[in-house]
Amino acid sequence: ENNILYTSCKIDNKCGVASLKYYAEKDMLHLINYNTNENKQPCHVSIDNNREILISSNYHENKMIVYDTLCGIILNYPYIGSNCGSSINVERQSEPHIHCSITSHNNKYILSCDLGIDKLTVYEYKDKKTTRKENLDICLTKGSGPRQIVYSQNKHYYYILSELSSEIFVYKYKEEENSILKHIQTISSVYNNYNGVKLGAAIKIHPNEKFLYT
Repeated sequence: ENNILYTSCKIDNKCGVASLKYYAEKDMLHLINYNTNENKQPCHVSIDNNREILISSNYHENKMIVYDTLCGIILNYPYIGSNCGSSINVERQSEPHIHCSITSHNNKYILSCDLGIDKLTVYEYKDKKTTRKENLDICLTKGSGPRQIVYSQNKHYYYILSELSSEIFVYKYKEEENSILKHIQTISSVYNNYNGVKLGAAIKIHPNEKFLYT
């Protein structure tokens, strides 16, 4: 609504996140501010549904950073999350690689795809505090390499794209004592009998929620 954009950035050999304001009447971007406290550039940023926090995911540094924001100004980060472990792909999964983090549709949780450990890690976000909820983590197929996640607002379906196995894992949001997502489908994003290298970069859902793109 305020034409504010957020992006990862690299400035003077330091990396982090930046915010910009778009002025339609001038068709130009204006840098608001930036926060560079990382050595490697983050690969994904997202904002929550209330436009109050910015979440940065750093594949190389195993970091998920939550920043407070105010009218586009990026404030100091209140939380840094990291994971531990590995998986079966020795070349790509010898350590954690946080790739994408978003808030749930109800803004209650932060959901983070970790390609290195084949998990969707879950954090509860309440009263500006982030708490890891390991009992709610979602374990995906070993070697799949979850990379990005999106969801439909209307039906609360969540879609995870895996990079290493080229699959889409579909979940229905259903909050229970030890679970918030129920797995209902896994579908390949490549055609039958495909024998080439499997990859996956991004997943997006159309605003009308009738189409999913990978």
